[in-house]
Amino acid sequence: MILRISEGSKDLKIDQIREMQQTLALAPYQSPYRIVLIPDFQHATIGASNALLKSLEEPPSKALLILTADAKESLLETIASRCEVLRLRPSSVGTLEGFLLNEKVIVPARAKRLAHLAGGRVGRALSFDQNQDLLDAYDEALTDLGDLLNSRLRERLQFIERLQQRKGASREQFAFLIATWLTFWRDVMIRHEGADIPLVNTDHEQRISETAQLIPSRQIEKILKDHEKALVNLDANLNPRLVIENLLLALPLLMVV
Repeated sequence: MILRISEGSKDLKIDQIREMQQTLALAPYQSPYRIVLIPDFQHATIGASNALLKSLEEPPSKALLILTADAKESLLETIASRCEVLRLRPSSVGTLEGFLLNEKVIVPARAKRLAHLAGGRVGRALSFDQNQDLLDAYDEALTDLGDLLNSRLRERLQFIERLQQRKGASREQFAFLIATWLTFWRDVMIRHEGADIPLVNTDHEQRISETAQLIPSRQIEKILKDHEKALVNLDANLNPRLVIENLLLALPLLMVV
C-alpha cells in the first residue's frame, strides 16, 4: 500500500493516516506482513504526524511502515527517534548515464544530459526523458534567467507580469522556475570554487563559467540562500508574485552574452 497526498492537496491529512491504521489492524492475507509506504512525509500535517506516532508507539503486529522525507530534521523528533534511518543517496552521474544508455537505450548525448540534469536520480532522469514539455520548460527557465541577468529593473518587473499572465500559472510552476534557477547558481558556485563536482546544466557551461568570473563567492552564496528561502516561502503559502519579485530584484545586473 502506498499512501500519497490526495490530488489537489499539499499535505498528508489525518484522515488518511486513520484509514491506513484501520487497514493495518487487519491480518495480512497474501504475505507475511502488511507494508505501507508513505512518501514525502515532511508534508504531513501536525495532526497526521501525531496520529502516525500512535502506530509507532504501539505498532500493529505483522505491519511494516516505510516513510520517506527530504531530511530527518523535517520530521517530528518523536517520529524520527522511533524509526530506523536509512539514508538514500543518488547514484553517480556516470552510473546513471550508463544505465540510461544500456538499459533504456537512450542515445548517448541525451543520456549524458539527462544524467547531469537528474544529478544521479533515476526517477528524475526518466521524468525528463518521458516528458519533453517538462524538459522544454526547464530550458525555457534557464533562458529566462540569462535574459534577466542582462535586464534592468523595468524589464524584470515586465517579466513578472508576463509570468503571471501565462496560461495555467500556478504556485507549483513558480516553484519549478525557482528550483531550476537554483541548479544554475549551484553550478556557478561549483565552477567559481573549482570543485570537482559534475555540473547539472552542462548545456549552459559557457554562461556558467562567465557568470562565475563576474560574481564573488560571498554574493553567490547569498543568491543561493535567497533561492532556497524563496522555495520555503512558496511552500509556506506566501504570495508567489511577491516571492519571485523579491528574488529578481536582488539579482545582480550582468552583461553576459
